[in-house]
Amino acid sequence: MKKRTIFLILLLSCQVFSANKPTFINMQTADGIIHYPIIVSVTETDVIIDGQAAIPISSINSVTAYGSVKSILPILAGGCFGCLGVIPSGLIWKKMGGSTAPGNEVSTGALPFILGMGGSAVAGYTMVHKILASRSQNIVAMESWTFEKKRNFLFSELKP
Repeated sequence: MKKRTIFLILLLSCQVFSANKPTFINMQTADGIIHYPIIVSVTETDVIIDGQAAIPISSINSVTAYGSVKSILPILAGGCFGCLGVIPSGLIWKKMGGSTAPGNEVSTGALPFILGMGGSAVAGYTMVHKILASRSQNIVAMESWTFEKKRNFLFSELKP
C-alpha cells in the first residue's frame, strides 16, 4: 500500500511539472485579447491555440511575452526552499520510523524525506522563476511586421 501511494504521489508530481504552460501572457488580435494562450502548432496561415481555436496570423497585432531571467536567483531560491523542506520532511521521516543510528539501512521513511526536500527545491525554483519572468515581461508589437516575420516568430515560440 505504501509503495502504491508513493508511486501515485510521484506520478501526480511529474504531471504537474510537465503540464502545458502558456506561451505568452496575452495575445492581442484584431478581434480582442486572448489571455494566457497555449500555442499548439503554427500552420501556413493560422496559429492553433489550445488544440481547437485557429487564429489567422495576419490578425495578430501584438503579444506580451515573458522576459528573460538570469538563472542564479532561482537556483539560490531553490536551494533555500530545499533547506526549508528539511523540517517537514524530517518530521514525516521520524513519524514513519526513520532512524539515523549507526548500522541501520535506509529506512522506509527516507523516500518521503528526499522527495520533500527535492519537491521544496523545485517549488522554490519555479516560483521565483515565474515571479522574475512576469516582472520582466515585454510587449512585442507586430503590426508593422511582414507575414513571414510574424509566422517565424510564432513558430520559434513553440514549446518542444
